[in-house]
Amino acid sequence: MKAEDFRVGNLVRVKSSKVAIPITLIRLSNFSVGMEDIEPIPVTEGVLSDFGFEKVVDNRGVTGYVEYELCVGQVNIVVEKEKLPKYEDDEFKFYLDDCYLKHIEYVHQVQNLYYAVSGEELSLRSYF
Repeated sequence: MKAEDFRVGNLVRVKSSKVAIPITLIRLSNFSVGMEDIEPIPVTEGVLSDFGFEKVVDNRGVTGYVEYELCVGQVNIVVEKEKLPKYEDDEFKFYLDDCYLKHIEYVHQVQNLYYAVSGEELSLRSYF
């Protein structure tokens, strides 16, 4: 097993006691950061580009509609965003092939989705 196989919140077993505990700590270099010290990073169009998503030509004829796509083997991850002037709802909508995925709004969720589909880490080309 590799450290990058684990996610915060995953249950692990302590070898010596066989007790299951959740991972609640991320170790960065020489110091530790508790969950109370971090916050999620929202998905943006820039983040999608940095992850390697390709912007698809607007084929809906809708003003403000944007679509991104990333092929993972034979599976497509499609992201839609529609900015409507009258509405506040301009969230990204994620699809795995044709299935809508709810509640993906943060970078770590996109990374976990990619990992679940491919078994590999998804890294940003640049860091903020």
